[in-house]
Amino acid sequence: MTLDQMKKHYFNEATELGMASEDDIERLSDWLEANDFDSDLAWRIWSDAAEELEYMMADLAAEFG
Repeated sequence: MTLDQMKKHYFNEATELGMASEDDIERLSDWLEANDFDSDLAWRIWSDAAEELEYMMADLAAEFG
């Protein structure tokens, strides 16, 4: 995911941020901190969205697996 895409999702608090890799979130976090933003929210959005995606995939596997 590009930094611009991640910034857009971050500022919209969008769950699409959950599709970013951990390395991507690290890059976003570095940018946020360098620009006087708190990166904790990015990590929280990413973690929550990734967890939700994991549950959805497990539900789909159970239903259609």
